[in-house]
Amino acid sequence: MALMDGKAFADERLVDAAGHVLHAYYKAPLVTGKVEHKAVVITGEHLDPVIEFVDRMDKKLDGAAKDLFFPLYVDHMCLKVARDEGYSPVVVALGADYTKADLGWDCGACGFSTSRDYLKYSGENKGMGALCAGPSCAWKALDHGIAVDYACAAAHELNVENRILSTIGLVTMLLGYLDGVSATWALALGPQVETWWYSRPSLAKWLDPQMLQGMLHKNYANHFQMFSTKLRPRVKKDGPWWEEKPEYVLGIGPDEEYGTYQQQVLGALMESVGELRPKVQALRGLAETTSGG
Repeated sequence: MALMDGKAFADERLVDAAGHVLHAYYKAPLVTGKVEHKAVVITGEHLDPVIEFVDRMDKKLDGAAKDLFFPLYVDHMCLKVARDEGYSPVVVALGADYTKADLGWDCGACGFSTSRDYLKYSGENKGMGALCAGPSCAWKALDHGIAVDYACAAAHELNVENRILSTIGLVTMLLGYLDGVSATWALALGPQVETWWYSRPSLAKWLDPQMLQGMLHKNYANHFQMFSTKLRPRVKKDGPWWEEKPEYVLGIGPDEEYGTYQQQVLGALMESVGELRPKVQALRGLAETTSGG
């Protein structure tokens, strides 16, 4: 027998919660039953590449990541601060391949008249896996979404602090934590602190009032249905936009300066991926060796 600190013990047992979450994930009732659900539980030092990815990208962009990738930066900081404060959050990456249309239903939900047409297109065109950015079979996306919902519901029933994250899911997919998937969600479990992923105490460390006011202005017309960034928000812009004369678009054409900047941002992102993927592969190899797999 032993005396154990309750909070530390709860933090250690988050891996048990991950197991129960995966029980729900794999047994979820599906529409087609044709989706191969994949998952990996990421803990301890195996989370380091996820955190390091945003730090590297931010450095390459001269500290602009918080503006350009605001949702990702916020989620990254929640993970990073939790680690810095001595917690051990667990991330369950939940992935599947949406690109295979092997049902033969010819439903047209993917935008093509037949599954054959879809498969021809998807075989030649692949996206970055940014959650249904395509091409995707709608039924595969639906079934995987059901399974992910069951995983989230299990975390709720266990009273484990959690949040489902498309941002961290994309990072885990780009870094190669899962093979053979076209989309990945990340379910963060812990730390066992009330509403850690919703109150977001880490925001107070870097989100100043002026930046917050600017985001509110840029998002107002969209009723908060999008995250504003400096990559051209759809409505409004920095500064006192209400004092400026309306601008009217008289034509549509390429913006070379903006296009160059987009390529610079994408380059920083992919450079960071290339630098960290070998580290993830090494960690995966070590994990397989340790488990005897």
